[in-house]
Amino acid sequence: MRSSKSITRDAVFLFINLKTYEFLKVTTLIDSIIYSQEVLYKSMKLIEEFLGAEKSLIFQLDSDRDEIFYKFIKDGKEDETKEIRFKIGEGIAGFVAATRKPFLSQNIRNDPHFSDVIEKKIGIKTNSLIAVPLESKDTLIGVIEVINKKDGKKFDSRDLKLLLSISELIGIAINNAFLYEKIKKKFEITDHKLKITKERLLSSEKLASLGSFANAIAHEVLNPVMVIAGFIRRIQKITPSNDLRWKYLIQILPQLERLERVVHDIANFAEMEPGTLSEGDINTKIRKVVSNLLSIIKQRGITIDLKLKDGLPHILMDKRYISLAIFHILMNSIEAMPNGGKIMIKTDKKEDNILVEVIDTGKGIKAEHIDKVFNPFFTSKTKSTGLGMTIVNHIISYEHGGKVEIESKEGKGTKVRLLIPTKIRG
Repeated sequence: MRSSKSITRDAVFLFINLKTYEFLKVTTLIDSIIYSQEVLYKSMKLIEEFLGAEKSLIFQLDSDRDEIFYKFIKDGKEDETKEIRFKIGEGIAGFVAATRKPFLSQNIRNDPHFSDVIEKKIGIKTNSLIAVPLESKDTLIGVIEVINKKDGKKFDSRDLKLLLSISELIGIAINNAFLYEKIKKKFEITDHKLKITKERLLSSEKLASLGSFANAIAHEVLNPVMVIAGFIRRIQKITPSNDLRWKYLIQILPQLERLERVVHDIANFAEMEPGTLSEGDINTKIRKVVSNLLSIIKQRGITIDLKLKDGLPHILMDKRYISLAIFHILMNSIEAMPNGGKIMIKTDKKEDNILVEVIDTGKGIKAEHIDKVFNPFFTSKTKSTGLGMTIVNHIISYEHGGKVEIESKEGKGTKVRLLIPTKIRG
């Protein structure tokens, strides 16, 4: 028969092995996770399993607000709408954060630092509680608080020591997860900036090639077209309307005029050079462009409503190009409403941008065409070169570091949104 000493030794050996296994389980699981939310969620579950606890909470440090906070986690994801916050020094968790010392009380409800805030939030009455500071490289990053043993017993000094040993691993894991996410975010931002730069470069190269081609076309084609159109007009003036040739002339001339417009637009596009930026008021430029187009707007039976916000900050702009961009957007709206309609122009400040919205009640754009409107020469209109929105996008996105967005419903109308930064982004 085995002695009581032998049984005790074996029991201790078994307990140590079990705890070592659980300790390795903590190490393995936590070390394999790289996202902070998942580390927090898995760590709390392991603490509860390790200590036979009813509930554990990991508070994170908010140094900007001198607070600690716990976010409710469901299915491994934080619930942004539910959290518990304590000022440093407030409540048990806040007290531990302030002193950076472990906490154990056999009479928790009479402790001067006890607060029933957590009880009310999680719906568990606190009978026993331990808490330890959560640190990484001697820097406080939070507090672990463990509530109630499932067997109804109170936590003791052995439980506190076990929690302290686990907290060291959890602190390292959480800090690594935060570091990983910080680096990942930095690389995502860098990658996003590189992507934008690449897109700008590709667009500039395409536009430069197109500009060289356009310049050659303009010089070679524009002069002969203008000469032919001029002679056709003269012949038309001396040809009686009952003459058979008159029918041919009235069909030829509109086509030549369209060709003139195409070549003229290409020539203007080819002459675009990098803009010269200076401070200016966007509302002033809008009013001037509208004033220049007022006669054609009235001829088409179009009403225009200006809702330009006063006191907008000036922006760095190439005044000529900004006017050209607004002109092309308005001409698109005008051409989309041959039988009249309404154009509304709104300006406002949105974060670090000036927002310009041009909204019309025109024909709208087919859903399958929305992604193509910025492509050179893409058009669904018979009297358009398809360069207007290409030029707008180039001016706003690449000359001014802004953004052009289009929303449209066929038969309902179109909204063009310009976001122009108040300061040019690098």
